[in-house]
Amino acid sequence: MRFIVLTGASGAGKITASNFFEDIGYYTVDNISPRLLPELARNSQNRGCNRVLAVVDARVGKELENISDALHALNEQGTPAEILYLDAADEVLVRRFKETRRPHPIFKEGRGSILDAIRAERDMLDEM
Repeated sequence: MRFIVLTGASGAGKITASNFFEDIGYYTVDNISPRLLPELARNSQNRGCNRVLAVVDARVGKELENISDALHALNEQGTPAEILYLDAADEVLVRRFKETRRPHPIFKEGRGSILDAIRAERDMLDEM
């Protein structure tokens, strides 16, 4: 089985990438908790699905701290994960959020600047 964990900065193109993978035959799951990755892999194998893409990013909040354990569990069950990390320059990410007028997932309530949110998210994703 090919199991890809797609992650990275909000606004870097994860949705576009996820759609591409789905178009070429991957089973895709967006915004999944890291602790559910091993179960996703088992269930996918049981259904005969041999290509899976799971989007795990800052939207899961503190659960992101469990990513190492989840990746280790995947390896232990014989499904090593490939990590695909997408990013873009700060200026590009700020522009994308201003253009879409969507709130950054880190500061949903509008606290701080977009750039503050981008920096906080990068800190959260540092382990990836």
